[in-house]
This record gives sequence, structure tokens and C-alpha cells, in this order.
Amino acid sequence: MALDFDLLEFDVDEHITNISSYRLSFFEKLVLCRGLKFSIAQPVPARDVKASFEKAYWRLEPTLPEDQKELAAATLRSIALNYIQRRGPRPPKALQQAINQLRRREDIVITKPDKGSGVVVMDKTEYIRLLSDASIKDTTKFTPINTERPKTRGRPPKHYHPLLQKEKQLESVVRKILPKPIADTVCRKGSRLAHLYGLPKTHKQQLSMRPILSSTGTYNFALAKWLEEKLKPLSLNQHTICDIFSFAEVIRETPLNPNDILVSYDVCALFTNVPLDETIEIIAEKAFKNNWFNETHGLNLTKTGLTELLRIATKDQLFQFDGQLYEQVDGVAMGSPLGPLMANVFLCSIEEQLDRNNKLPSFYKRYVDDTLATMPNIQAATAFLSTLNECHPAIQFTMEIAENNKLPFLGMMIEKNGCHLTTSVYHKPTDTGLLLHYQSHVDQRYKRSLLNTMLNRAYRLSSTKESFTKECQHLKRMFTKLKYPVKLINSAIAWYTSSTIQSRHETPTELDAATQKPVRITLPFKDQKSADTVRHQLKDLGRKIGTDLQPVFTSRKIEGKLKIQEEKPALINHQCVVYTFKCDSCDADYIGYTTRHLHQRIEEHKASVIGKHLKEAHSVASTSLEEMFSVLKKCRGKMDCLIHEMLFIREQKPKLNTQSDSIRAKNYETVDRTDPSARLQGERIAQEENEQRMRDLRDKMERDRELALRDAKARALCEDEEQRELLEKQRREREETESRLKEEEAFLKLKQELMMYDFQICPRIRKESFTDLQVADIDLIRIALIGPTGSGKTSFVDFECWSGRGSNPQPPAQQSSALPIELTGRRIRPGQEVVRNADGNAAANQDPTNLLQGAQPLPKCAHAVVFVVKANDPRLRDGKYKETLQKIREHFREDGYAPVTVITYLDRLVEKEEKEEAFDQASWATGSSSEKTYFIANYTHAKAEQSHEVDRAALDILDSVLLSAERFIRIRKQREKNKMDREVMAGGPSPSGETIEQFLARLQHKHHWSEQGKMKALKEHLKQEEINTLKVLKEMWEDIKSSLPLSIGMKIVLEEEMRRL
Repeated sequence: MALDFDLLEFDVDEHITNISSYRLSFFEKLVLCRGLKFSIAQPVPARDVKASFEKAYWRLEPTLPEDQKELAAATLRSIALNYIQRRGPRPPKALQQAINQLRRREDIVITKPDKGSGVVVMDKTEYIRLLSDASIKDTTKFTPINTERPKTRGRPPKHYHPLLQKEKQLESVVRKILPKPIADTVCRKGSRLAHLYGLPKTHKQQLSMRPILSSTGTYNFALAKWLEEKLKPLSLNQHTICDIFSFAEVIRETPLNPNDILVSYDVCALFTNVPLDETIEIIAEKAFKNNWFNETHGLNLTKTGLTELLRIATKDQLFQFDGQLYEQVDGVAMGSPLGPLMANVFLCSIEEQLDRNNKLPSFYKRYVDDTLATMPNIQAATAFLSTLNECHPAIQFTMEIAENNKLPFLGMMIEKNGCHLTTSVYHKPTDTGLLLHYQSHVDQRYKRSLLNTMLNRAYRLSSTKESFTKECQHLKRMFTKLKYPVKLINSAIAWYTSSTIQSRHETPTELDAATQKPVRITLPFKDQKSADTVRHQLKDLGRKIGTDLQPVFTSRKIEGKLKIQEEKPALINHQCVVYTFKCDSCDADYIGYTTRHLHQRIEEHKASVIGKHLKEAHSVASTSLEEMFSVLKKCRGKMDCLIHEMLFIREQKPKLNTQSDSIRAKNYETVDRTDPSARLQGERIAQEENEQRMRDLRDKMERDRELALRDAKARALCEDEEQRELLEKQRREREETESRLKEEEAFLKLKQELMMYDFQICPRIRKESFTDLQVADIDLIRIALIGPTGSGKTSFVDFECWSGRGSNPQPPAQQSSALPIELTGRRIRPGQEVVRNADGNAAANQDPTNLLQGAQPLPKCAHAVVFVVKANDPRLRDGKYKETLQKIREHFREDGYAPVTVITYLDRLVEKEEKEEAFDQASWATGSSSEKTYFIANYTHAKAEQSHEVDRAALDILDSVLLSAERFIRIRKQREKNKMDREVMAGGPSPSGETIEQFLARLQHKHHWSEQGKMKALKEHLKQEEINTLKVLKEMWEDIKSSLPLSIGMKIVLEEEMRRL
């Protein structure tokens, strides 16, 4: 899918919070601005597609009758091969390079914020510091663990790690308490090490971090998940909110007293402050009240056994952070499935205690740590807050009271209207509206489903039609900003509205059992056309075999490539993998899989066919095999391992796999290596494949022969056509030559115009347009040239200001200036000031002075300013010029300058990103706009030839400089005129030397003056005029009286003054 980035409507900085010292490039911002859930096109491995269809058939086969199995297998195989052969879109090269560049940076961390959506870029050192302050620095809850093997009696284990010891400890406890089938499922030998990461709280005034522990797949995760499923009913009571939508319906139907107020209570840091041992005792008491746990789940556990299982599932969790191993010694393990359950059980016990003492309000509902209640007044609400805080010393509550009878709660805005409550959707201040972007490379069904989900949420949380309509308008704006087509948005709203109204009048029907359990095939997403084709083909197959086949297309998000990489020891980081063994003395190889740690399987291979091969073929003792093993693929479970092992064996045909542990392929038939006749079967298949290749080769040779004959006939028939093409080619070459000559002529004309640039004859800027300027203002244009030593100022001036260009130019002293300009050379740092006059001779050096501290103000000595900077100057890249030129930029803005920036030595930059960075840095440092910032290269007289492109660039720079000078002259004259007008408005004297005619004309143009103000100014002016001037005016009064655009009152005043003469 092509990505159409409309830069005029989309701000690439909108959803990015960059608090790091690294400056993101444009394409890096373009990657991140759509969020970390954004997906771009990626290559799809054929092996993954085959594995998905093979896994689907393994689930489908047991449900099919014998006469439909071959049809299903053949059809799935055909669909898979067609999907593999389809070519998906290529990923955008610029975005792929930006992602790879961000991945390689080890000094920054890219993550999402704690609240809302978006992207946060932080320095890694600051990220580690803030996360440490929020977690491991609390030594009462976290303690570092030494990974070195402790000294013990007897033979120490070959492989040691605290995680391996935890696995053994868990298995010994679980197998004593639980039955063997359950113990086998909850004891995971190939577990992974948890790791700690954090989400920055950018919405807070003081930046902090929320610590989160990723514990999926850890040694006690399966046990915690099993306990959570069995004990979940104990965490619920009549005050618990299970579903936000049903809760919204409940509170709308709940009557209230007219004077009641809404109050919400929140628990501070609930999960880390839950008293663990006390909560475990509460759970055990509830579970074995009337032997509920055993009777409900058909088990025979004791109270002590359940307590021991809860402790080992929640306490002493191992995790890694910044290369160091830690253990959580207090509080519920962060990230554990039992965390919410234990928090709910603890709060339920407090609520039951308050209920027994009749201290709970009449309306009280809680969702984990957020509670909604109604109180008769503020004093009662404050008193109940004190009661909550006295319940247990481990936790503290905070309170929020409704303002104007409105209170936000669980994504809803709850409003009290009389004795009833109404609800509407509430958007937090941190909500940025960043959801799945329409240009994300995902299946279109996900985008339509997102629209329907947001509409369903708006409908079910809105108690009135007006609030639902208002939320629909908000969704329209939000999804339009995400580039969703307006037609799609409107059709989704119309469809949802009509279907919702229709569903109100229909009775629900029970679904068929077959439709409730579809067989899903997870496939990597290529493009929309391929996805629709596969969906249609699977639907046809489903109708034939009576099964609902649903493809699920997945796309890799950019967060998977940009997530924080925590390096872990290889000893415990390779589990649930397909691996390969390659002998370092010959070409023998082996492919296998393991769901345990790889080092455990390697130890077993010392006595397998691998150890036998090393001993018999090379007489080598299999003492250390780790270097000969490598991981081919990491899998998610045993079934994935089996299927990928089978596919790798089929592709690579390893020599040592005489007896495979893999499942037999059902979609992709392979040789059954466990069959005694496997060798004969393989030879027969190989012979058939060889014969087929020979037949294909003969057919190809025959087709090539026929193609060669047809080509010979075509060449004989096309000789005349080739002659016509030759004449046409010659005609095109003549037209191109003429076009090139015309372009050169136009360039020389432009060059001549600019080289004879003055305000009398320039076709673009004429003297007539300068109505308020004097000849002295435009006879000589003064240009200030500013730049550091070695930036190329002198070469640039020689190239711009003298007509002799190309090879063997005259020395600067002998050349004549073709432009009416004067150049003033200045340095960025204090130094000597050099003035080059129009004749090309340098003036005498002045005393060292600063640009802003010179004896002559810049507006009096220059009309335009040119900065010359070196492209590869390190001071430009590190921002020192920007700091140095800050006062100069402010000075230029005050005086009305529009500086022009010229970046020299362009040939020193190779990469496009370097040129863009130099362009941006130079523009920011000098204050020039992007339209007045230029690159120029190869302009020195030492070059033998100058291309028209370089000359044109030089003339464009000169044109821009002269236009800037014109702008400055206009601004300066306008400021003088405005100053003169202000003096007249204030009743001050008229400018010296101004005649009565000039005064009358200027006075008449001031339409914003009142009539009294004009009369006052006229009388003040007449008092200062000489009598001779009035005599002259009296003699010509009758001739000019009717043509003067003056009011009758002004004419009467003039006539009275003239009669006094």
C-alpha cells in the first residue's frame, strides 16, 4: 500500500514528545508521528504461510469426515501456494532506513506515554534513572541478586542461574500439592526471565515513571494464571463493577435524593501496597469456607497447600533491569495475573467490614481502585474519606467531588439531573485521538471494526440522543484527522444507527454451535487484494465442508522493532526454539526442537546421534557442543515448534535426522523417516522428480526454439520499421538540441539583466515603483557580507560581482563591477572590517569591532545582509552559531532586514540527510527563511568550466539579495514617513522645506483624521510659512481652487489668511 503523506495537513511533531538530546530527522518523525502501533509493508516469509495453513489443518482434521479430508487438505495447500506466489508491496525505503537508524541508536529510548497515546523519545540514561527511582531504589521491596554460583558441598551443577533454581523449587512444591496432569501444565521448564520497563508520566508537571514488569512466560506465570481462574469468584461482591457498559445502564436507573452529591474515591498505588501475606490468608479463609474450593473444582487440596501455592506464585519474582538481576521481596509481583485478584480480594474484605458496621453509603460501586458513591453533603463525604483511611495502614484514599453536578468516572461523564443520573463519553485531557491510522498496512476489516467499536462505545455510554450525536461528530473529526475517508465514516455511522434501531425490535436467536467455534488461520498480511482473495477462497471451502474458516491477518508494528532491547544471558534466553547442529569438521547437520532451555537439550545430544557421529567419524569427545548449535526460529508453543521443525527438515534435508521427532506433514507430504522403507521411498520420489525436471527441460528447449524462429521472422518484417524509428530518433535529437540552445539563450538573457541591474532599467523592479525614494537611495546598493574565516566569502564575492568567469579570469583588482553595489565584509566574531567598493578595491582596514557595536549603525551602511557559512563547519552542526548570532538576528528583525544565507563547500557533504541537516541548521542560525537559504558549489575561478546550473544558482542568490535590499529601502522610507505623520498628528511642526502644495496634498490623504484635527494642523502650518509663499498661493488661487480636494471650511481658512496680506 502506497503511503500518501500530506505534509500540508499533517503535523509530524503532533504526537511526538522528544525530551532527549537527539534531534529527530524528518523521516524519523514521519515514522513515529502515527504512533508505535503503525505498520508498514514487510516481506512475508513463505515458511510462515505454510506453517499457518498446516497448523489450521491439524485443528480442522479431527472435525471432518474421511471423504472430506483430502478435499480440505488439497484446497488449503492450493490457497497457501497461491498466497505465497502473490507479490506484496515493497516497504517505503526512506521509512525503512529511518526505522533501522532508530534501532541502531543505543543512547535513546522510544516508548509510549503512561496516559493517552503517542510517542516519547528519552535519553537512555535519564530513562534508567527515573525508572530506578520509581522501583529498584526502594530496597524494602527490591533486592539485587548475585548470579554467581554459590559454594556448596558435593559436585556443583554445570549450568547455574537463579532462574533455574526457581524452576526446580516451583516444580518440587507444585508436584507435592497438585495432581500430576495439572502439575504438568503449570510447571514450565523453559521459562523466560521477566524484565522491567517503564512508561513516562509526561502529563505530570514533574516527569516520573510508571514501572511495569513483563512476566509473560516466567517460571510461575502458568501457576498464577491457573489460580486466578479458580479463585476469581472470591474477588467479587455486590459492590464490584464487572462491566462498564452494564454499570452505565445500572446508574441510569438508580434513583437518588435531590440533595445528594457525587463523589469518587481513589486508592494510591494499590498494587504495590497490598499486604501480601494478609491477603493470602484472606483468600485461603474464603476458599475453604464450607470447603468451597475443593467442591467447586473437584480437587482435594488443603488450606496449607493453597496458601503455599499462592505464595510461590506471587512472591520473590525474579526480573532483570539494566543488566542486573533483582528480586521483588514485598508486595504483589508486578505483572502477575494474580495482581488484580489479590487487590480486589483485599478491598472486598475492607468493604465487608464497613458493611457490617453500617458505614457504607447507600450507593457505592467500585472498579479495582476507583470508587463511585453518593453523599448527602461535602461534610459526609469528607468523614467517609477519613473512615476509609482508618481501615488499614497500608493504603490511603483520595477524594474528588463533582463540579456543577458532573464527575468523570471510568471514561464516562456522569451528570446528576434532579433524582437521576445521565452519562456521556468523557475524553481525558491526555487523549490525543491517535488510534489506528488509515495508512497503516493492516487488513481493512480492522479499520472498519475500529469504527464500529468506537460507535458502539459512544452509543452504550450515551444516555441521550444528543450526547450520542455529539460524540459521533467528535469521532468524525478524529477519524478524518487519521485520514479515514469521509464516505467510510458516514457509511459506518449510518449502518450502525440503522442496525441498532433494527436490533431493538428483533428477538435474539441462539447461534449454531458450529458458528460459535470457527477455525481461524493466522496469516501475515501482504496486501488487501490478496487478503480478500484468501478470505473468499476459505469461505467457499467452508461451505463445502460445513465449517467456518476465518483468516486472521497480522501485521508487524513498528513498536516491535523499536522496543527496548534487554540483553539476557544465553543460558536462559533460548527456549521453545527450532535449532540446528552443524559439525565443524564436516558437512553433517541435524535439525530439532525443544520447549525447554536449549542447553538442556544440548546435554542430551551428547548421547544421541550427534555424539555418536562426533565419536565415530572424527574421534572427538562430545564435551562442548554449544558452539556447533544455533537457533533457526523462536516459536510460541510446542505445536509451532513441531510444524517449523518439519518445514526446516523438508527444506534443508539434514543428514543426521535419520529418526525425526517432528510430526508428519498433512498439508505438505514428506518422506516418513520412521518407515523401514523410507530410503526406497525417498529414492523413488527423487527419481520421479528427476524425470519431471528432464521433461520440463525438453519442453523449455522446444519453446525456446519456436520463439527464436518467430523472432527471426519478426526481424525480417520490421526492417522498414527500424528505419522509421531511426529517422524519428534523429528528429528528436534535433528538437532536444534546439530546446537546449533556447534554454541557454534564456539563461544568458537573465544573466545580462541581472549583471546590468539598476532601478532605472531593470524589467522587474523599476524606479517608478519607488515613488517616495530619492535618487541617492538607489544609486548604490550596500550589501553586508557576514561569515567566519574560511567560509568562502572572498571567492563568492569575486564570482558574484565581476563579469569575468570561467577559466583564466582577470585578477580582482583589474576587473570592473557590473553592478551598482557596495559590499561590506564582516565576521561573526569580532575581527577586522573590510569594505569593498564598486570598483573592486578594498578599503582600509578599520579597528576591530563587533557587528552590533560598530561606530556606524548597520542600516546606514547596508541595505541587505548575506551570511556565508561552510556546509561542513562543526560549529554549525553543534549549534554554536545559533547561540552566537542570537543578538544579530534580533537586531535584523528590529531594523527590517531579510537576510540571505549562502551555504558553501557543498561537495564536502555526501549524504542527503547531511545536506538537509546543514540547510536547517544554517537557516535557524542566521534567521533566514527557507526561500532565502541557498546551496552553491564549484563557483571559484580555479574551475575550468562552469555549468549553467551553478551560474543560475548564483544569479538566483543575487536576485534574492537585491529584492531584500529593495524591501529594506521600502521599510526604511515607510518608517520615516510614519514618524513624520505621527509628529503632524501630535500638532507638531511640519517637516522643514515642505511647500504649501505638498502639505495640502499630504493633509488630504489622512482620511483617519477628524475635521477639527485637520483645521488645527492647517493653522499651525500657516503660522510657520513665509508671507511670500501665501502670495504665490493667492495669485494662483482661482486656478487651483476648484481642483484642490479640500473641505469648504479649509478653503475659508486659507482665503481669510490671504485677505490679511
